[in-house]
Amino acid sequence: MEASLLIHPSVGMTKPGDVEYYVRVRCYEAVLSKYPKDTVKLSLLPLAMRMGGPREAVWHAIIRKNYGCSHFIVGRDHAGPGKDESGKPFYDPYAAQQLLESYQEEIGITMVPFQMMVYLEDKDVYVPEDQVPMGSRAQNISGTELRARLSEGREIPSWFTFLK
Repeated sequence: MEASLLIHPSVGMTKPGDVEYYVRVRCYEAVLSKYPKDTVKLSLLPLAMRMGGPREAVWHAIIRKNYGCSHFIVGRDHAGPGKDESGKPFYDPYAAQQLLESYQEEIGITMVPFQMMVYLEDKDVYVPEDQVPMGSRAQNISGTELRARLSEGREIPSWFTFLK
């Protein structure tokens, strides 16, 4: 099979409170059915997260290049450890994108930046934070908040509109 998209999640140890890998894998498997047959491949990467932020993003890009990828999606705070004891983010939210952008030519992989998604209550959709229309009320649901809602069985605002 020669797929056009490799979904390649790390399934090793992560930070406390993260969604367990088998739950994440089941979510990926559910999404696979939305793609045309033989266009996507799911392959698990047995790699523990180091929470190394920008440097780890570069390492992840090298790994994906070695698997034959030409592009690599890097989101907000990629592999970041979160906030320090004073509540300040350890890394700038887009530091990983900035560092990888400076090495992508040398590595031979194109970085695809992914903005943080926010929920627009008035439109009942999720959009990248840099595409919020003037006057719209955007709600930020952090990864920590999302994991808490999932583990407690609380509602996630129109999450399925994001998946369409």
